[in-house]
Amino acid sequence: MFLHGDQVADSRSVMWQHGTMSNFSNSISGLLLALCVGLMPQAASGTSMLAGSEWGPEGQGSVFVRFEGGGKLAGNGGCNGFFGQYRLGADGAIKIGPLGATRKHCGDAIMGIETGFLSALEAAVRCERTTGRLRCYGAAGEQLLDLVHRDWD
Repeated sequence: MFLHGDQVADSRSVMWQHGTMSNFSNSISGLLLALCVGLMPQAASGTSMLAGSEWGPEGQGSVFVRFEGGGKLAGNGGCNGFFGQYRLGADGAIKIGPLGATRKHCGDAIMGIETGFLSALEAAVRCERTTGRLRCYGAAGEQLLDLVHRDWD
């Protein structure tokens, strides 16, 4: 209901008069529930568990992966930027790749870190997200990555 001109009304009385208070209350309850669920760690399918988050190995500030909406990801391996796709399934299942990257050459140590990081991402078949951590595992159950949440927005 919209008021026009010099009409003035208390929004609560308008809602009560038109029998919409319960709808309003249900809408607010639903919104609060959705917000709370959205803040909880999820093991959801699709890409919602990771979309909008950035992760990297502890102590390696230039190495990170950012999971974006729509199943896309991007990051930096320490020397080169990379990009690709990801898909999440039930029970933490993940498929990352194929990955593409720029082709700069840095020192052997940095290139070794980058190659290891990108290989681990592509080899991951399952990830577990806990508060502040993302641990990814290979097909044999071995831990490939232990990443720290970088963007606390």
